[in-house]
Amino acid sequence: MKKSICFICSAPVTFQCFLKEHATELLNSHNVTLISNFDNYDIKKIPSSISTFSVPFKRKISLINDFFTLISLYYLINKNKFDVTLSISPKAGLLVSIASFISFTPIRIHWFTGQVWATKTGLYKKFLMSLDWLIANLSTNLLVDSFTQREFLYKKKIIKKIKSDVLASGSVNGVDTKRFKTSEKIRSEVREKLSINNKTKLIVFAGRLNKDKGIFDLIDAFTKIKKKGYLVKLLLIGTDEEKVIEKISTTENFLKSEIIYIGAKHNIEYWLNGCDIFCLPSYREGFGSILIEASALKLPIVASKIYGVEDAVLDKETGLLFSAGNINDLVKAIIVLLNDAKLCKQLGDSGFERVNKKFTQTILKKAFVEYINLKLNLI
Repeated sequence: MKKSICFICSAPVTFQCFLKEHATELLNSHNVTLISNFDNYDIKKIPSSISTFSVPFKRKISLINDFFTLISLYYLINKNKFDVTLSISPKAGLLVSIASFISFTPIRIHWFTGQVWATKTGLYKKFLMSLDWLIANLSTNLLVDSFTQREFLYKKKIIKKIKSDVLASGSVNGVDTKRFKTSEKIRSEVREKLSINNKTKLIVFAGRLNKDKGIFDLIDAFTKIKKKGYLVKLLLIGTDEEKVIEKISTTENFLKSEIIYIGAKHNIEYWLNGCDIFCLPSYREGFGSILIEASALKLPIVASKIYGVEDAVLDKETGLLFSAGNINDLVKAIIVLLNDAKLCKQLGDSGFERVNKKFTQTILKKAFVEYINLKLNLI
């Protein structure tokens, strides 16, 4: 008989971006179900052979809504008697671990992809840490998307190493190298659309625009670099969560024409193709998938030296790492690359080779299927 595996995430876009390939691969030998909040989502994006159920997940804490979501999860999980439940993201992890535990689901897996509490302080941090501890202890098995994050969680006494694993060399689903590939034609198109000439270096940031991602540090560093006379522009891609663009316009008027904001983009590979340096000065990451995607496009990386990022970027081999929050070191790292085209090529080529050796989607997909089958005692 086929085993039944249920993926559960707060938003279906999470499944679409990170778990769809894994789930599709499992369809060859297992029954696969997805539970998420499908309100205002085109269900046709999910493969028809995957069973779906909708529950009212909300991203932010809402005690009443979260309680009803927990009840809905318990009903579905208990009724369907899944062999495996797998959750990803903190909210889903908490509710699913409780519902699966009281439903006696044999294999309960949660996938840690970063900690919100890493940059918090005080009682709120301790409260959030206790929730992750609860998730870890109610789960039978844990996946972590980087080795340095696994070590961090172990040192913070959130997880036990014996019940946690990292797939392959890390990340959730690796890089689709058929999608993330360099193209001179696309590079020319992008730069023409953005009015960037060949002499101008284009630095790019892609991710949620907020303080934890180091976006304000990057803007400060970019301002210092511009004032030194470098011919460079900054491209920002992602959802503006903290009115960053509005704040720029009121503080540094000259930056209006030097910083280009294009919002969130689904075809991120298209825009990255037109850039010269990828920068992620983040204060917290689980792994930083965007970093290996940038490496797949042969972009040299400048990123903060924090857990997670250190798995995605090798310092002085695929990029340059600096201490998170140290704007002067960030400036120095970017200037090193602006002044050294040979180093940029070297770092980009090394990153490309490393991605194809360790982080392709095929490698991660195979590792995931083997992991699930091992837990089900099928291999």
